[in-house]
Amino acid sequence: PASLHFLRKIKPKNIIGFNKENYNIYNKNIPFDGYHKHISARYSLLMENMKFKGYSIDYDLYIPDNINTQVLNYLEELPGKYNIIINPFTASDKRDLSDSQLQDLVNKLHKKYNQVNILVIGLPERIKNISLQGIFIHPNMSIYSAMSLIYHANLIISPDTSIVHIAAAWKKPLVALYGNDKHGMFNNNDVWGPGYPEAIQVTTQDKYHAISTISTIEILQAVDTVFFKED
Repeated sequence: PASLHFLRKIKPKNIIGFNKENYNIYNKNIPFDGYHKHISARYSLLMENMKFKGYSIDYDLYIPDNINTQVLNYLEELPGKYNIIINPFTASDKRDLSDSQLQDLVNKLHKKYNQVNILVIGLPERIKNISLQGIFIHPNMSIYSAMSLIYHANLIISPDTSIVHIAAAWKKPLVALYGNDKHGMFNNNDVWGPGYPEAIQVTTQDKYHAISTISTIEILQAVDTVFFKED
């Protein structure tokens, strides 16, 4: 209802929607039944319906030069050779890593891999009180610094949130943790998955289980698949 009210208020000349045949506010309806297709399939269909040619559906992100320089200087001061980024938090408790799960994962990563820096990213108010052993937290955390850390990372581990799509912009090695949810008829794991070959999804047993129920052993097995280190 809020979206429909907003559309009526701004009175655009055209309103295009997917599967909106029952809403007369839309003057262009695009039928779509790709319930297991990545969201980019809808972007493509929209471009084709609008007669665009030679378009790209890749993500395009901008990082300010000064932020990128600060992050590079910060990373150069860390002791390890490889950088692993972990984003433990989302907008939903059900999709968050638990404290014990996060600490166990950090311990296992350090035990298995040499010369790794493990950096935790997230909203400053959520990560400032993390007191785990074996991690680093950038002192000036922001969305831009998180983007820069991801850009320069060797591996990212994250639940289903915006960090997945930031990693997708640069096709970074990624272990993405998903919860087998559905949005209506659409399979969330497929529609909002990473959508590129350098990423791997690890899913919960079913939609009733939280991300915190995924074992760190299973996450580590996925890390083995996508963590490409330099020679």
